[in-house]
Amino acid sequence: GLVASACGSSSSSSSNSSSVTTAAATTAAPSASTTTAPNFASGENPPTAKVAIQETGSTLLYPLFNLWAPDYQKQFPNITITTAGTGSGTGIADAASATVDIGASDAYLSSTQTTKSPTLVNIPLAISAQEIVYNIPGVTTQLDLSGSVISKIYQGKIQYWDTGIKALN
Repeated sequence: GLVASACGSSSSSSSNSSSVTTAAATTAAPSASTTTAPNFASGENPPTAKVAIQETGSTLLYPLFNLWAPDYQKQFPNITITTAGTGSGTGIADAASATVDIGASDAYLSSTQTTKSPTLVNIPLAISAQEIVYNIPGVTTQLDLSGSVISKIYQGKIQYWDTGIKALN
């Protein structure tokens, strides 16, 4: 099975890239992470039998899979790819339980997840930009926030305007 991941707020990961996580014992079916033909080793051929690949997980990566799947299927008509934006947790759980072939996540697997499911491996797919939107009465210019302050906001250590934010602005 595969698990695809991208940066998101559901993980404590500080990475901002997306990845696919694959099980070490994957099938011979080519990966759905590219729209160009895979580079098969000398003497290798893509599968000729009908292959169905099922993906669930990240709603962030879902639009990418929806773009990639039809193009991939044009190159390999015997391969059918179905996608579903079910959420990162579901994608990881589905891949770990081998319910699906590809599971998408908004962040790399945590060390706890890789310990629990050692056959899953992170494979980067995409980079996502994260934006902080704010509406603070009286603030009419750009709000400056440091990485440390943003981290504390996401951790719930800063919930209101505080001296750290005030010092930056």
